[in-house]
Amino acid sequence: MERIRMVQMDLQRAFCGRLFLVGLLCLVGVCYLNVSWNNYQYESVVSLIAGLAFGGFVQMIFVCGAIPYAVSYLSDCESGYIRFLVIRGDLRRYLRSKVFVTALSGFSAVFAGKLLFALSLCAAFPLTQETDIMLNGGVELLFDVHPWAYIAGDAFLYAMASAAFAVMALLVSSLIRNMFVTLMSPLVLYFMITSLQQIVRVPQAIGMNGLMMGYIDGYLDSWQWTLLHIFLVWLIVILVTGKLFVWRAERRFYHG
Repeated sequence: MERIRMVQMDLQRAFCGRLFLVGLLCLVGVCYLNVSWNNYQYESVVSLIAGLAFGGFVQMIFVCGAIPYAVSYLSDCESGYIRFLVIRGDLRRYLRSKVFVTALSGFSAVFAGKLLFALSLCAAFPLTQETDIMLNGGVELLFDVHPWAYIAGDAFLYAMASAAFAVMALLVSSLIRNMFVTLMSPLVLYFMITSLQQIVRVPQAIGMNGLMMGYIDGYLDSWQWTLLHIFLVWLIVILVTGKLFVWRAERRFYHG
């Protein structure tokens, strides 16, 4: 019961607070920034959504996922609220709750924000056009199911990645007590990871390009297996990063 109560409290703080709305609206703004003037040559919502991956500001999406709750642990430390909670409950449960809700709120803000962006485009563009042909496989196969299925699948890719980067930001907050650094850390980490992958040969199945574009060589003929693979990869990242955060935060709390 204590664990459920702690998660409920974090869920209320994350989803009922103004930062969730800020993260969602910032996501919509970043998507519009990514739709450059060149992208307006496309004449449908689906083609504009597909073109977002090539925008110059796409990395800022991960910052939007960190806005809702990644700084919550740091805020509790600075206010002394964490000591009050630990006296009444268990530190490890508190930290695990932070990991779960940070990932969930980051996922939700990005997923809902991308769908809201797509809905807003419907006011000016048709959903599809005759030239919208998806031939590469993977997540793009959802286009044959329904255009909105493809849009939702694309949103899922970015939402899962954002959830993982939000937990990475939570880990950073346990190392560096600075809210600005915490919020901007997903951007820095993204460039570090992509730069490292250019130096070290990483299997395509766990590379950033495959995970973000929805193309996994082994599952090009199945969108179901593609989404499941990507979900499991990011879930493992979330669990490992969350474990590191719990270990680091416990060590900092008890040993300074």
